[in-house]
Amino acid sequence: GMPVYRLLGGPCRPAVPCYAHASGRDISELTESIIRYREEGYSVVRCQLGSYGGGGFIPADQAKRPTNAWPTKVIFDEEAYLEAIPNMFEQLRGHFGPDAKFTHDVHEHLSPQGAVMLSKRLEPYRLFFLEDVLPPEQIAWFRSIRQQSTTPQAMGELFTSPHEWIPLIQERLIDYIRVRVSKGGGISACRKLAAFAEAHGVRTAWQEGGDN
Repeated sequence: GMPVYRLLGGPCRPAVPCYAHASGRDISELTESIIRYREEGYSVVRCQLGSYGGGGFIPADQAKRPTNAWPTKVIFDEEAYLEAIPNMFEQLRGHFGPDAKFTHDVHEHLSPQGAVMLSKRLEPYRLFFLEDVLPPEQIAWFRSIRQQSTTPQAMGELFTSPHEWIPLIQERLIDYIRVRVSKGGGISACRKLAAFAEAHGVRTAWQEGGDN
């Protein structure tokens, strides 16, 4: 009959900040969505443009594809994405000013080189964090990102093993660990993860869905 936080030793802070997920088919719709969430009191808003994942998706008939390519309505184009997202944040900063806290989820769409480039290009817009800029199998590239960019990095949505998050935290290559509790081994395993992260100055931002 106890709440989990009691089992873990009791409350250690009066509140936990949460972010909202804003999206839109264009910058106008996205701006309206952000305004609604800010009016509700959210201090941090995740900003996604167009299809889920945000930007870089172009109509299939406009993409250069083989004549016998599998049918699909839209195609992800990395170059288009690398133009769309910095442009999106440039417009959002112009509208909301420097105090708004924004995040963005890449959904592991980018190549390692593209991840480095995006992190560098987003520096002027001072994101709260950039989420999942790389897939788990390419986490060694976070060293290159850290060497070249100050954009805060959040990673871990797809992690299932300590071998994935230990080097990122130990070498301080990320700023937020985003492990999903249901994938990371449950409450006990993630409590150990949180303690390990705290010792290295890495914050937690647990990734959970509506099914958890």
